[in-house]
Amino acid sequence: MTGRERIPHRRPFYFHLILACVSVGITAATIEAASYAYFRIRERAGTDLRIFAPAMPPSGMPLAVKTNFSQVWATGDFTVHIRTNSLGLREDFDLPPSKVDIAFLGDSFTFGQGVEAGERYSDRLRELLGDRLVASYSYVNGWAPPHYYLFLREHPELIPRIAVLGLCLANDLTSDIAESELIYSDAGELTRVKARWREANPLGQLVSIDQNPVNRMLRRAWSGRLLLHLDQQLGLQLPFLHPRPTPGLSPIDQIHLGVLPATSQVALDYVDKIAQLMRQDGGDLIVFLIPEGVYVGPYNHLFAPKLSEDIRTNLYLMKALQGWCTSHHIVCIDPIADFRAEEDAGRRLYFPNDPHWTAAGHQKAADILWHEIRERDLPRS
Repeated sequence: MTGRERIPHRRPFYFHLILACVSVGITAATIEAASYAYFRIRERAGTDLRIFAPAMPPSGMPLAVKTNFSQVWATGDFTVHIRTNSLGLREDFDLPPSKVDIAFLGDSFTFGQGVEAGERYSDRLRELLGDRLVASYSYVNGWAPPHYYLFLREHPELIPRIAVLGLCLANDLTSDIAESELIYSDAGELTRVKARWREANPLGQLVSIDQNPVNRMLRRAWSGRLLLHLDQQLGLQLPFLHPRPTPGLSPIDQIHLGVLPATSQVALDYVDKIAQLMRQDGGDLIVFLIPEGVYVGPYNHLFAPKLSEDIRTNLYLMKALQGWCTSHHIVCIDPIADFRAEEDAGRRLYFPNDPHWTAAGHQKAADILWHEIRERDLPRS
């Protein structure tokens, strides 16, 4: 058989090979497009907060916040509108060049998870004070005391006359510090904070860093993300897709029993550094101690009933923090008694499932702060 006689037999083979490649390409592109469309539809449903982005040098913050961004955020407990300004702050105004009178530093409570802009305790205090410039720096300021300190160091023009630091009694003193890799200059000054366990994904969500190399490869494509999503949502638990766990932490109940671990000491050191920074600038710091619902009323997202009652009765952690504040000459506000009075009057200050304050909780926090701040003679710009 000659070469010319074999050519007709090869043509069908190459034709089918090319057809198969084109079909596979079209199928892959269709799956990728459908996966992209699925996540965009889910994104519009607003089930997740999508404001985050990777930090860009020269910023040393662990993450950035999208500027001039808007979304609806809906969960089983709330539906709210999220808007950010030109700095990424959740404010419906841009900051003027004048000095900020009162700025709020903090994480999800200060950001106002579950309530509208206008209902947060920073907004309510602005209403009570009338003509003062009040702004919330969350989440642009990060989510733990070292982050807040670095933010003010990087933005001295935003150092206010009074800083209100909303200090969550658990994560601000434990997991958020353990997650934060603090990077220092040769002179010993904090220059960068790296998040060890969380990152901003392409949709702007704050997600756990998956150390599984297969998963990280899959996340590069929308179809791969869909596979991981379905594995989680359908409970498939495919062995090769299991994420590698992040490092463990000491039991969270220990800190609520007044045992302050090393992470808490780091957090409190940075609270003190913020106080010193404020004083050097001629300002002052107020720490608002934010308790979990279990400290206040019939909320229990954390502990067994007996332990909850012990913590609620003895307030071990609150007493330890008040002692620290006194020894460091820092004003720390304990809202528990006032919060309990509101709960006893039938006003629910926390959501039933989400552990954050309702609008009523934010209003009460603002009322408490107003009584502290109105006694101060703030200079006018």
